[in-house]
Amino acid sequence: MSTAGAAGRRGPLPGGWRLAIAFLVPFCLLAGGCARRAPVRAVAASRAPAPPAAKAVPVGVVTATRETLVDTGQVVGTLTAERRATLASQIDGRVVSVAAREGMRVEQGQVVVSLFDGDYRTRLAAAEAELRAARHRLGGAEADAEVTGTEVRVAEAQAAEQVRIAEAGLEQARQEVRTTRQRVEADVALAQAQLAAATARVRLLRAGARPQELARAKAEVAGARASLESAEEERALAERNWKRKSELLARGYVARQVVESAERDWQRASAEAAQAKAQLESLQEALKLLEAGSRPEELAQAEAEVRAAEERLAAAKADAGVLAQKEQAALAAEAELRRARELLTAARRGDARVRKSHQESQATRYAAELAEANVRLARGDLEKTSLRAPIAGVVSVRQVEPGETVQAGQPLLEILDPTSFYVEATALDRDVPRVSPGQPVTLRFDLLGGQTVPGRVREVLPPAGPQERGFRVKIALGTTDRRLRPGMSASGTIQAGSRPDVLAVPVAALLADEPEARAGEVWIVRDNVAHRRRLRLGARLGARVEVLSGLTEGELVVVEGQQLLKEGRPVRVQLAAGGAPR
Repeated sequence: MSTAGAAGRRGPLPGGWRLAIAFLVPFCLLAGGCARRAPVRAVAASRAPAPPAAKAVPVGVVTATRETLVDTGQVVGTLTAERRATLASQIDGRVVSVAAREGMRVEQGQVVVSLFDGDYRTRLAAAEAELRAARHRLGGAEADAEVTGTEVRVAEAQAAEQVRIAEAGLEQARQEVRTTRQRVEADVALAQAQLAAATARVRLLRAGARPQELARAKAEVAGARASLESAEEERALAERNWKRKSELLARGYVARQVVESAERDWQRASAEAAQAKAQLESLQEALKLLEAGSRPEELAQAEAEVRAAEERLAAAKADAGVLAQKEQAALAAEAELRRARELLTAARRGDARVRKSHQESQATRYAAELAEANVRLARGDLEKTSLRAPIAGVVSVRQVEPGETVQAGQPLLEILDPTSFYVEATALDRDVPRVSPGQPVTLRFDLLGGQTVPGRVREVLPPAGPQERGFRVKIALGTTDRRLRPGMSASGTIQAGSRPDVLAVPVAALLADEPEARAGEVWIVRDNVAHRRRLRLGARLGARVEVLSGLTEGELVVVEGQQLLKEGRPVRVQLAAGGAPR
């Protein structure tokens, strides 16, 4: 309803009101022009008809707009360095020079403090001289040990070779003894058998044949034939056994002694078979003579055979002297073997010389190793006179000057790595759920005149102990400003999150500020009249709250003067405190 219509229905205005209206019209026109220049659409609504100014309640309003809400959290903390090193002397000494001052950048391994090194250089020279002498002694001892070892090895090898030759000679002599004994025994037995047969033949020829003698001769021939067959079987069996053992020896399955025993059995069986054959032939010849009868020339021949058999027997017995010579040679071979073994035992006793020589060489080697260790110690002490920066960074504390005497373990310099600077901050409990690693942070250092430094949340840690309040937040710096020093205090704003393109109003517009509430009420202004409106709320980010429903973009929301409002009450719109409506 317009103001002019209302006046027509009430009749003509008194003169005083006409004067007031005439005065207010230019003012309202001027106010309307200013509202068009301001960036707030709410002022345009103030040109609508309004109740009399005396009844309107002045209120501050903002315009409901769509915007990006940024969730922030506040932290305060102190700048510290994660990588820092305290340089301390490892030895006692006098400081000659200090190459670093506070605030100076040094590189890792750079010599920053030098101590007097004259005494340490002398110790190193003495240790190196002792090392050279020890190595010289070691070389001589090793050469002596090598010569001794070579001599002992050569003597032992020669003695072992002599033992091997003596063993082979003894085995050959024993084999010759066995062969000669078997041959002599076989020859004697054969000669005795031939002599007995020849003697029996002569006896038969002289006595003449009788029936019983003829029968006995036939029986002897039959017995001799059976003996020959048995001897031949034993000889064949012994020969097969010897050949089989020889094959096993070639394959390495039996010892040589087994083969030699089988060979002796075969030779003995062969001699017995030959003797049985000769016996059979002699008896057969005698039987023939008995059957044919004796003649003078046959008797003479038989007697000649007896003499020949006696000569062969004498010759066979004479070979026993050869056997004795072979046995004597075997005894000499045994003596030679004993002497060779004694020489080998004596040569092996030279191992004691080798062990002693090796022990002396080992002792000199230990002495050389000790000298090397002393050189390393002396060189290490000399290197300790040049104190090097353990890390690359900036010298933050210098506690030594040239000419001072320092002791081992005394701290001299403190070096900080600027690239490891971070802010150890504390966050309020209500902000902790929204803080997570990776979130950007804007840091302000008081000693830098409020200059901001970018950072990023690295870790969120619980309190270190029950006495601490608030969670710890480690913030990595995004710059290495040389003016930064550990211990500087800093405040930071963490960008915990954002919600783009949402309808939002100030939290101050809510009639009841309940952080966990999902609904709330506000006063809005329409046609310069206050109306109570219930809203459905979303996320609350800082001082702004998201409106899900109940409000339209562009509506005016009261943020100041709500306590004087009632439903339908006229209001006088003015800018909210702090500037134009947002």
